[in-house]
Amino acid sequence: DVLENISAKFNPLTQPDKAFKYVELSNIDSSIGIIDGYTETLGREAPSRAKRVLKKGDVIVSTVEGSLGKVALVYKEQEGNLASTGFFQFRSDTILPEVLLVIAKSFIFQNQLEQRCAGTILTAVPKESIKDILVPILPKSKQDKIAELVRESHVARKKAKELLEEAKKKVEE
Repeated sequence: DVLENISAKFNPLTQPDKAFKYVELSNIDSSIGIIDGYTETLGREAPSRAKRVLKKGDVIVSTVEGSLGKVALVYKEQEGNLASTGFFQFRSDTILPEVLLVIAKSFIFQNQLEQRCAGTILTAVPKESIKDILVPILPKSKQDKIAELVRESHVARKKAKELLEEAKKKVEE
């Protein structure tokens, strides 16, 4: 009851000349839970699976067995990007997005997803089975601490990436 699984209803063909940024499984850096890229596509050329419109604070989680660990938090820069139907798109009024990211990456959450995988050729978690997933609700003070640590780690990673690019540029010069 604490997670809303956003439906994948958007149709990019309604805006055939609009350029979209499309996020798929390969664009997820699962080590820290960020979206690390996208593909640019026009609405008329968008893949048929490009049906999710991302919103800041969403947490996207792969539905495909073998890639369930592909979990990421959507930041302001990614708002409006399209994402594959190969993700669950979670929002919560009870759980902070950064905490939801940590929960979705946890062994217990991942194990619950694995147990619900079904199918023969492409095994995935059916969206109906997500209603049975148990999600812990942490006290607000604990959530605030976890959220701050996640934010700090993502800022530190971004800074490290910038410093690495700067160092590479200087070496090349």
